Amino acid sequence: MADPDCRRESFCRRLCDQLLGVKYYLCEICDRVPPGYAYDRTLLNHKLFVADRAVPRVVVVGRVAGLYDRREEFPARLRAVFDPFREVLLDRSVAVPGLADLVDTPADALHAVVKQEARSLNAVEVSVSSDRPAIVVLNEYFTDAWNVSINGIGATTIKVNLNQVGVAIPAGGSVVRFEYRPALFIWLLRVQRMAVLIVLAVGGAYAWRRARSRIVLRSSARA
Repeated sequence: MADPDCRRESFCRRLCDQLLGVKYYLCEICDRVPPGYAYDRTLLNHKLFVADRAVPRVVVVGRVAGLYDRREEFPARLRAVFDPFREVLLDRSVAVPGLADLVDTPADALHAVVKQEARSLNAVEVSVSSDRPAIVVLNEYFTDAWNVSINGIGATTIKVNLNQVGVAIPAGGSVVRFEYRPALFIWLLRVQRMAVLIVLAVGGAYAWRRARSRIVLRSSARA
């Protein structure tokens, strides 16, 4: 009989793979292919499977499916009927505006349109049109280094689905921008700018000295 902890870990892994939007599954010995993946092709003796549904990087949901008090409770909440395209799970300690309405709202009540406006290595910006208050979920690992703004105004990120980044938005149109700005990155960026200024200053001083030397030599030659 399989160890219960191993079965629990395998179960959670399958659910988390789906939740995190893992689109491809590559294996050489494919005894246990996660559900929801279909065979696509063989690559160098490895089989490639593709998920029939993969959660995108940004998704808008209109319902909180449940609350949990500890990380250990999260898998149990996932065992219930849970649709990562329409709803999220929240830590009970997380403060979300209008939480009661989001809990009572049916999963299919939200009508929202998402359009990607901009994307870079550390930022993503989307425009969202929603007919009711909702939560925009960024499919990235939650850290305090993620900053978010709504229509150019800073907002508070919330941790959803245990480790993902979210932000609550009102009904109507919103431009949501997520930007990853770790403290080390900001410090290195400032150092880089200072280094560029120093190089420009040194280069400018060197060029000025050479130009001045040439003028002095020409004046001496004429004399």
